[in-house]
Amino acid sequence: MFLPIFRLPLGMQEDRAIALIPLLAKVFEKVLLARLWDFIGDSGILAEEQYGFRCGRTTQQAAAALVRGCFGGLEERKKVGAWFLDLSKAFDCLSPVILVEKLRHYGFEERATSLVSSYLDGWNQFVDVSGRCSSLRSIRTGVRQGSNLRPVLYLLYVNDLPHMLWRYPVKSFLFADDTAFMIAAPDLVELQESADFVGPLIAGWCCSNRLTLNQQKTQELILDLRGRSAAVVEYLGLVIDSRLSWRPHCERVAGRETGDPDPSRSVRPGAADDDSSLRWRVPTLWSAPRTWHEGPLKTILVSNPIYSVDEFCALNLNAM
Repeated sequence: MFLPIFRLPLGMQEDRAIALIPLLAKVFEKVLLARLWDFIGDSGILAEEQYGFRCGRTTQQAAAALVRGCFGGLEERKKVGAWFLDLSKAFDCLSPVILVEKLRHYGFEERATSLVSSYLDGWNQFVDVSGRCSSLRSIRTGVRQGSNLRPVLYLLYVNDLPHMLWRYPVKSFLFADDTAFMIAAPDLVELQESADFVGPLIAGWCCSNRLTLNQQKTQELILDLRGRSAAVVEYLGLVIDSRLSWRPHCERVAGRETGDPDPSRSVRPGAADDDSSLRWRVPTLWSAPRTWHEGPLKTILVSNPIYSVDEFCALNLNAM
């Protein structure tokens, strides 16, 4: 049974359904999940570029890896571009047939692949809205929302994407269905040529795996430290601008702390220094090469102390 969760005013296309899975099925999933992770840990088949749903890995680490990669390209005096992709309802579009073939490729025994295949096959669903139920429909794709197996099966399903790109001059950073790619080239012409070559490869991979790119959420960012571009993107909660100045991100954090819809305003004055909600550690991504910036913020990058939002944003905004 599915209970719809409405997300107005985004519209029906953004609604999400939560599956109410039988208790016995949940117990089975827990046992199977433990066996899957044991095999994955022993074989080391998951790509290092994947940060989602993995123990000891966070969105902060994924964003830090991306920013360090960008800094590395700039340190080599190359032109750097990043592309941020979003897959439309990726978890609901997994093909069980393709997933089982990939499990065989990764070395899972036939008994294990048959078990996963039989578990994903034969499901039916109906929708309950205020006590009114729809007719039964079979489920042919995807893993149910709320299933314990949903995250790990998705990781295995998209695991070959970074491997496919290893032979090309592109770095990938994945956190679940949020995917970023970075390309560094000697000049803008070669950067565009590389992007034009890699783009169809990724699109073809998505098509072959029956996944769809969300064009509305797919973004491009060409880094320009001279500030000739005002492009801004958001990746895993981090607001990144083309100058890597962090000004938009600091403004977002300041606006969030005050609850002020206008992020350009500073955080509320007179906040207590011991207020834990206003204190945060500058994340590890700030430890990137420090020669790119001069001014008060450079001290923050070197010493990496704990600052209040007031102190950090004030130093950052004044330094730019």
